[in-house]
Amino acid sequence: MHGFESLAERRLLLAVDFVASGDEVLSQPFRPRFSSKDGKGEHIPDFLLVSGEGGWLLDVRPAHLVKERDVLRFAAARQAAQAAGWRYSVVTGWRREVMTGLETLSAGGGR
Repeated sequence: MHGFESLAERRLLLAVDFVASGDEVLSQPFRPRFSSKDGKGEHIPDFLLVSGEGGWLLDVRPAHLVKERDVLRFAAARQAAQAAGWRYSVVTGWRREVMTGLETLSAGGGR
């Protein structure tokens, strides 16, 4: 069980439980600091999935809530992930049928 700050994060963790072969899920794993033409900034990515295949850094933000400042923060997180040899994604939503299927399967008590 992992903590989550939003329903969007809960949905991601549910999907990860079904499809990822991760050995570890780390919530808010680190705080990269960065500089841009607008000054200094920082960002805390939402999750890091760690497996024998490497890492996958994830941010979760519904598409309609992504602001201009988020795009810069996501770019900094992507650079940090690339430097570590990890994949990076921003999860902005799910197709309704995907979540309906996963929630139905999870309610049954197993995979």
